[in-house]
Amino acid sequence: MKDRIQGYLERLEAEPVNAELLAKLEQLVESIEGDEDVAKLLDSSAERLIASGEAEAGLALLELVERFATTDQERADLLYRKGRLLEEDLLDEEKAVECYQRLLELRPGDSGAEERMSHISLVRENWEKIVQKYRDEADASTDDALTTSLYRSIAEIYQKNSPGSPEVERYLKKSLEVDPTNNKSAFHLERLYRREERWDELVAFFHGRVESAADDFSRYDALMDLARLHGGQLGDREAMKGFFARVLE
Repeated sequence: MKDRIQGYLERLEAEPVNAELLAKLEQLVESIEGDEDVAKLLDSSAERLIASGEAEAGLALLELVERFATTDQERADLLYRKGRLLEEDLLDEEKAVECYQRLLELRPGDSGAEERMSHISLVRENWEKIVQKYRDEADASTDDALTTSLYRSIAEIYQKNSPGSPEVERYLKKSLEVDPTNNKSAFHLERLYRREERWDELVAFFHGRVESAADDFSRYDALMDLARLHGGQLGDREAMKGFFARVLE
């Protein structure tokens, strides 16, 4: 059973947007009770996916890990990790707050959860002023690293406080214009295109990532994304084979 789960996880790390594969893994894990080794496999895979920018798949695995938690301490720790992931990577503060609130039910007075909720509340009350401050700093900045980070932060604040605003896409693009290798801005923009099923724009985006790749590893990732997109949502297997051939080069 562990070997089968390991195989599914290896495939999921190669195909993190494969919903069918994730569903099969979830079904398999549901039949297992109290296996610490399986929990460790899931947790390690979740961390690798999160580190590579695949936050949705990472979150799904953390939710499977939660099934194996046997103490309130373990559950609370997992809820904090999920909350931070939702807050910082997936930009879903509502669900992040839900995680922190559940954590406080298990571990009242937890300083980490209380601090994050306080920070979220403070930004919500002042987000437009913060955006203007960041915008002014970015416009005056001569440091590309600072500028790209500020534009990304503006996009993130808009997404959290005004979901669907065109400013989200606008500032992610501005961030990538300053630094095309800014992976976090790229991950956010990719999620936006996927969420809105804007496949042609996503194709163009991945082609741009191939051209601007700082190294072969980044170029490999973008080509794999193009192959999966053509083989999946676009249903173009010939194009998929062509991108896989470029990967093998």
